[in-house]
Amino acid sequence: MGQETIMNRFLVEVFHEVLRREDAAIAEAGFNLSSREIHVIEAVCEAENRGEGENSSAEIAARLGVTAGTLSAAVKVLERKGYLYRRRDERDKRIVRLWATETGWNANRFHEEFHQKMIQAVLDVLDEQEAAIFAKALEAIAVFFRNGR
Repeated sequence: MGQETIMNRFLVEVFHEVLRREDAAIAEAGFNLSSREIHVIEAVCEAENRGEGENSSAEIAARLGVTAGTLSAAVKVLERKGYLYRRRDERDKRIVRLWATETGWNANRFHEEFHQKMIQAVLDVLDEQEAAIFAKALEAIAVFFRNGR
């Protein structure tokens, strides 16, 4: 099997498999969330960690690469499920701020641990040089997706 075939299989099959396994792990842990929903929660938690002003719905939508309407629909569901809540900014009522509930933070911690285990499983079979090469290859893939080509 050639390198291009292996890389194509990885991009098509493994990306799909990561999301499938992530969904299964989330459900198994008792969170009623999809991997898409957990990524919205992750973005809100990261925004809260970055500090004041970073958690506006517009900022989070931009970070996720979705429209304000798409984010609003997702947040509405996540509010109903008890993972997020939204409030108007006290100084500028046009701005809606998003916050994670304690349950949202717990789901985000679980999600971070899932990713850590996935990374560690790869690092366990690579030496330092191989890990550096693999990281470089993954960065090239990330750049491709960020640039849309």
